[in-house]
Amino acid sequence: MRAFSMATLTFGAIMMAAPAAKGQEARDWSLSGDLAAVSDYRYRGVSLTDREPAVQGELSLSAASGFYVYGWASSIVDIGDDVELMGALGWAGEIGGGFSLDAGAGGYAYPGVDDAKYYEFYAVLSRPIGMLTASGEVAYSPEQTNLGDQDNVYAKAGLSAPLPFTEASANVGLGWEDGAFGDDKVDWIAGVTLPLKPFELRVSYIGTNVDGLREAGDTVVAEIHWKFGG
Repeated sequence: MRAFSMATLTFGAIMMAAPAAKGQEARDWSLSGDLAAVSDYRYRGVSLTDREPAVQGELSLSAASGFYVYGWASSIVDIGDDVELMGALGWAGEIGGGFSLDAGAGGYAYPGVDDAKYYEFYAVLSRPIGMLTASGEVAYSPEQTNLGDQDNVYAKAGLSAPLPFTEASANVGLGWEDGAFGDDKVDWIAGVTLPLKPFELRVSYIGTNVDGLREAGDTVVAEIHWKFGG
């Protein structure tokens, strides 16, 4: 999942701004997107599609200064109209010392369900280390009525690296969550990404430490992405 009505407003802002972005090169705006089909939509290790396939799409309108508006949508199951929307406002760029930062505020909405919207703040810090790229992520949702008057914290560490003699790359990640969406929950991922321009193929092994929940069991997820713009 990637709140309030901000998700819908974000999509509207992106679509209205797209024609302007093409004609206002002086502002250095760029529009990019991604359309994907996945064998299972896993969010922080847990399936939101009952371990069934999903279709997803995202758009990002970015300025040369680093500020961006982001919108996301995915099919899900058994939640409202079976659609998840996410919108975010943030900034991404280099902050010195070889570090890059991506930080902002995002909101989630589920059409057909009024009491499921919530928002969170996030930050991702990354830095190349030789052939590797290390990253650390933290996301925090303050106490909200739709989260049962609880807060939620999620933290994740990751490593990625190109695979020798190929255009592919590999990545591993370990996450921890506690609060409204988890009780000392741990999730992990190990995957490979292969660019096949204009497509991108991803295959990942994903799992969690949650026992007795089918949607949280270990699995292999395959994804095909079509990227455009940028």
